[in-house]
Amino acid sequence: MGVIQRSLLGLDDKPALSSAGKAGGGRRRLTPEQAQEIRRRHAAGESQSALGRRYGISQAAIWQIIERVSYREV
Repeated sequence: MGVIQRSLLGLDDKPALSSAGKAGGGRRRLTPEQAQEIRRRHAAGESQSALGRRYGISQAAIWQIIERVSYREV
């Protein structure tokens, strides 16, 4: 199969363009108010794991909120 045919069929080796995994590429799952509440609860002693379970997101996402990697504006 030629390169052009593979490309037209979507069989080329290049990954599809996607916003997944890029900074700011995903949709927001929390409101700015929830991000503020997560920071308050963590400051009061609630663990990142418990916060993740409460809000239905990963502990890594909680860490990003606490460290202001995400939701910087709030």
